[in-house]
Amino acid sequence: LTVLGRRDSTQLSGKFETTTFYPAEGCCNRREIRESCPNPRSPQRTRGHKLLRPLVETRDEVAVVLANWNGIGHIGHCLEAVYTQTHPPSEVVVVDNGSTDGSLALIREQFPQITIFALTENVGIPRAWNLGVEKTESPNVLILNTDVFLDRDFLLEALKALRSEPDIGSVAAKVYKANSQEIDYVGLYLQRRFRVVNSRNVTVPEFVFSGTGSVMLLRREMLLDIQISGEYFDETFFAYGEDTDMAWRAQLRGWRCLFAPGAVAHHIGSA
Repeated sequence: LTVLGRRDSTQLSGKFETTTFYPAEGCCNRREIRESCPNPRSPQRTRGHKLLRPLVETRDEVAVVLANWNGIGHIGHCLEAVYTQTHPPSEVVVVDNGSTDGSLALIREQFPQITIFALTENVGIPRAWNLGVEKTESPNVLILNTDVFLDRDFLLEALKALRSEPDIGSVAAKVYKANSQEIDYVGLYLQRRFRVVNSRNVTVPEFVFSGTGSVMLLRREMLLDIQISGEYFDETFFAYGEDTDMAWRAQLRGWRCLFAPGAVAHHIGSA
């Protein structure tokens, strides 16, 4: 099975082939099957594509949506980084999954301007994200883990990337492991068995399969286009895998993901 990319030469026995996802170059129309592109992880990948022209500054509104579950160790730092952005968010929503560690009280005390939806139980990350997105109106949505800290220009750089072409539905960030210069995530490519791997490119914009679910900027128009039964993120995943599933549906509908190296964040992990 070849989906929105070139066919991988390795085949498995049985009815279907399994492929690595390699996004195509040179196709500007949405919902157009793209084929015949080089391996994007190769150093020889073309980076001078006309769609990767210098990004233009924008001031679009963005909503930040967080799903919190006992995140008292990091959520204060996370929200401070959100509110010190050079491009401030228009909305910030926290959906709390029945936390018992005092993090909900901390948010209410230190960030009274935040809209909070407090649930009585842990309904999972996808369900919380779906609820948060539904409660916002901005044309762009940043999904953010509570253990991720944004550099001050993150939203500005991510929005420049998102608005550089009308069929870009999401932006992949450059994410470092916290307190180090070690890369945690950049642009991701899909491999066999629903596995994603980092691109080798960490310095220039390129089209990729997806970004990490720990921090991703999404176009609301894309979310509305790919939703199934009212769900932007498949709630059957509960945790992990929902971001890859969302990216798969977006690619099938013709939306692309652009890696923006200027959108930098730092990730604690396992939080």
